[in-house]
Amino acid sequence: MNEICGSDEGLLDDVSILVTSKEDVRIIREAITCYEEATGAKLNNAKLSVLAVGNWDTSCDVMGISYEEEITILCVKMRNNVKKSALASWTRLTSLVRMQT
Repeated sequence: MNEICGSDEGLLDDVSILVTSKEDVRIIREAITCYEEATGAKLNNAKLSVLAVGNWDTSCDVMGISYEEEITILCVKMRNNVKKSALASWTRLTSLVRMQT
């Protein structure tokens, strides 16, 4: 693999993972570890963020990553509930559209 990529180290980034239980976090941690060991790629900690949605217990450690109030996936802003997410994503856009009419 290193001969193809021309590097001794790769990065695993631009991945969005949604979980619904603490067990999911353990399974994802194992999958990432397996991927890193198999490919030599490493998780890019500088690009990681966690959003607690709904009633998620924020005392649950998610691979040592800090919780954020808002994350953006494919230009869509997400917050911890649907109403806040919709407001974050659409308020600015709808005001721009209204200004053009």
